[in-house]
Amino acid sequence: MRFVKIVLSVSLVIILMLFWSGYVFIGTYVFPIAPHWVTQLPPNPPSPKIKHGEFTFELKYCISGEEKIIKDKLLCDFEGFEVVAVGGPKTRKYSKRYENKNNYEIFQFKNKSSVDSKIVLENIGKYKVFLDVASAEYFLGDPEYHMSSEMPYIQLYDTSTGYYIYPEQCQELLEEYNFIIVSWCCDYPVKNIFK
Repeated sequence: MRFVKIVLSVSLVIILMLFWSGYVFIGTYVFPIAPHWVTQLPPNPPSPKIKHGEFTFELKYCISGEEKIIKDKLLCDFEGFEVVAVGGPKTRKYSKRYENKNNYEIFQFKNKSSVDSKIVLENIGKYKVFLDVASAEYFLGDPEYHMSSEMPYIQLYDTSTGYYIYPEQCQELLEEYNFIIVSWCCDYPVKNIFK
């Protein structure tokens, strides 16, 4: 019986030591800087009035003498705010995706914070020819977006290396297969208000 009392006493002492050391740690290190965390959160930038947009587009292109047409709709959304770097300002976060009613092949490239989707126009050997358009920031009228147009970007992706081809090499390879953009039309971006 005496042995059980000693074990319980030792257990109680250990529990109390852990409790007090945790209390001292939290009181010493966490509480003094916790108000700093709360008060130092950067403010949100102005929010867009229009938070969703749908933009139809059509690309006509020719490859090796054969004309092809891609018609689809780009769906753009404002998703809120994010802090990109520790201690940095908050920025607006957007996403875009294709409606893809025609079941085009979609390639998804995962970045650190998002997934970038592109329509695959052609598969040429180890290369994928992508169509990409301007970002959701452009189409939803974000004033901090500084690109000039929604014009299509044609990119080549090397599936054997997992990297995009440099623009100069891309142009040479596309010329080799007689790839030509015939026409491009796309809805205009919205004129958004940010408050």
